[in-house]
Amino acid sequence: SGACRQCPDPPAAPAVLDDTLLADGQLLYLLKCTECHNLGNVIPTPEAKRQGPDLINVSRRLRWEWLPAWVGNPQAVYPGTTMVDTNLTPDEIKAVAAFLWKTSTDAQTKK
Repeated sequence: SGACRQCPDPPAAPAVLDDTLLADGQLLYLLKCTECHNLGNVIPTPEAKRQGPDLINVSRRLRWEWLPAWVGNPQAVYPGTTMVDTNLTPDEIKAVAAFLWKTSTDAQTKK
């Protein structure tokens, strides 16, 4: 297998994610993230819009605590990235991260 930019230890499970947080995160994901990303077959994005990676494996590839920093200010984390500033508030970032993490984790357990 090839080298990766960041190969984290197995991710720590986040605290219990409540339904309101997940619903808010899903809505924000649909409004913001689907402009560039798909989420496996859970939330498909037309191929013409797919500029960023599929996020279905985010819970396997990244650390939970890293997501807010990345979504909040991707240029500070990885200068030169094509990821755009999402203009989300910290609470909105928490909601999107929770939705992504839960959806990704659920997809991994279904395999």
